[in-house]
Amino acid sequence: MALLNEFSLPPEAISHKQLTSLLAGAPKEIVMTNEETSLLSKEEEIFEELIKNWSCLSKELLATLNKKPNCLFANREKKSIMALGALEAHLHLALQAQKES
Repeated sequence: MALLNEFSLPPEAISHKQLTSLLAGAPKEIVMTNEETSLLSKEEEIFEELIKNWSCLSKELLATLNKKPNCLFANREKKSIMALGALEAHLHLALQAQKES
């Protein structure tokens, strides 16, 4: 017997047995200790620093590619030049996505 359906109203009353059954089937709540929270905060801080460094490096790389110095393309095959173009496009998309998040 379903107590709640996504299209029905909640029941006006529920028995203790039904409530216990719902509680037993509910996912357990995750409780974090201060140490775990601190560790998570440190990991988030490290990740944000990595994203910042990646962003700066990507912008620097894009600036270099936008200048299109002949020395970058002189000794490369067509496939290699096309790969650099694809890299440039993907970096632009990734930086835009990072800015939006």
